[in-house]
Amino acid sequence: RDSPNAIPEILIRGSNSIATSAEEKAYNNPLIILDGVEVLSNMLNNMPPESIESFSVLKDAQATSVYGSRGANGVIMITTKSGKSGQGLGINISQSFGMDVITQTPSFQNEFGNGIIAGNVDYGDKNANGDYYIYDNFGQYPTNANGQFSLMNDQGMSWGPAFDGREIQYYDGSTRAYSPVKNNFHKAYQKGFSSNTNVAISGGNEKTTFYTSLSYKHVDGTTPNNSFDRISFLGKASHMFHPKIKLEASMSFANSMPKNSPINIGENFASGVWGRSYDPSTAKDKYKGVHGGLASSSYGDEYGNMPGIGTWWSVYENDYRQKEISVRPVVKLNIDLLDWLKFNVKGSYNYYYTRFENKQPGSGYANEGGYYGIGQTTKEQTNLNANFMFNKTFGDFTVNGFLHGEFYENFQQAQSMNTNGGLIAPNQYFIENSKQTPTYGAKVEDRKKMLSVAFQVGVNWKDQIFLDVTGRNDWSSTLVYADGHGSYSYFYPSVNGSWLISSTYRDQLPEWISFAKIRGSWAQVGNDTSPY
Repeated sequence: RDSPNAIPEILIRGSNSIATSAEEKAYNNPLIILDGVEVLSNMLNNMPPESIESFSVLKDAQATSVYGSRGANGVIMITTKSGKSGQGLGINISQSFGMDVITQTPSFQNEFGNGIIAGNVDYGDKNANGDYYIYDNFGQYPTNANGQFSLMNDQGMSWGPAFDGREIQYYDGSTRAYSPVKNNFHKAYQKGFSSNTNVAISGGNEKTTFYTSLSYKHVDGTTPNNSFDRISFLGKASHMFHPKIKLEASMSFANSMPKNSPINIGENFASGVWGRSYDPSTAKDKYKGVHGGLASSSYGDEYGNMPGIGTWWSVYENDYRQKEISVRPVVKLNIDLLDWLKFNVKGSYNYYYTRFENKQPGSGYANEGGYYGIGQTTKEQTNLNANFMFNKTFGDFTVNGFLHGEFYENFQQAQSMNTNGGLIAPNQYFIENSKQTPTYGAKVEDRKKMLSVAFQVGVNWKDQIFLDVTGRNDWSSTLVYADGHGSYSYFYPSVNGSWLISSTYRDQLPEWISFAKIRGSWAQVGNDTSPY
């Protein structure tokens, strides 16, 4: 993770889909199930870890019998905390602080200073004798008007003379010793800081339980001008209307505000833009000319010869802010029809809204150029399912399983607009300030519906021999062509068997064998594709 608002990337069983490269990243991520509701990986940033009670990972192909093709790459199940019967009233307040510090950095040589490869190569300018200059930043080229060794025309590599502490002219015209800044990579970053406050109230009696939590998190990243704020709420309740009828409901809300994605500062060191003489601690604020734009030697700006100033301009001048809102209501009804037969029906809705604003002042002379963009995205997921679950014993045999029906719908739309060709009035951020015709975009995407029916039948004999058979059929809208034809229905089964040899022959096995098991499984995993 390189920023406080980074999107987690999770891979459980490798790449399992033949989707195109544009789709592959999303299609090889596991399915995230949060309290029975499917969520996207980036929504995990909106959930405080203090509210998590447990999680489990399903990586067997058999998991698709429950979650369908959306779980073909594995399933991560997360359960949040809830009130307990007989608990009474409980209040929990927690406060945590943390710091992120750069401790490991790449290894750089600190023996030679700035300069490019010297020698008789066809590289650069020639002197009066027609020979190529030795580009070592010293000697013949370059020096300042006083003949002092200078870094003002930095060549950006480390093929110069050895560091010897002599006085040189620095990038900003000042004088300092010719020595390496050994920890300059470390100086380019800052200490990250995080604070997390959580207040939770829970309780319960024999019939009713409840749990509520309110959390606030603030993070300053290790990259300057990068932060993340989040306020979140979780409420859960359950009530027993009858010893065999139970209603559960929950509502989660989160409002996250990331500011500025981190810029890859370290690349400047790896590419040689920032050499071993470069000191970020004194150069971070030396990137702007008196005219307001990016400093340039063409305008005679004091810091026009500072290397890599465009990086600091992007870090401190560009302003990208995003607001994310997620809302997830869930309602579930459980009914015990018989001692061995249960029924439940559940409905959930997942709403995820983002909007952004992108301000970039012009880096040209007097802020010539510039950019302004705004946009928003709305994602909605609706899921309705009903389940019959049975578990009955016949002598030495126990039969269990379920029958599952599901309706799933996904919808997303996005709108965006931005200026084109720069801003008419510098540093004024509105779309009509565009020099050329603004760029607009709006689309409905990822619209998808799926109907599913699944079953599982498991049989075990004396808790020693087990056999499970599953099957699922999906009807996916993404497999229908524009003219209406297409094989949109697909079925996929699985068979799983195991034998606990150590239980069957407990008295016949040697003492040094404490456990022995044989297991075999066969499964087919069906999958559809992304919309359109």
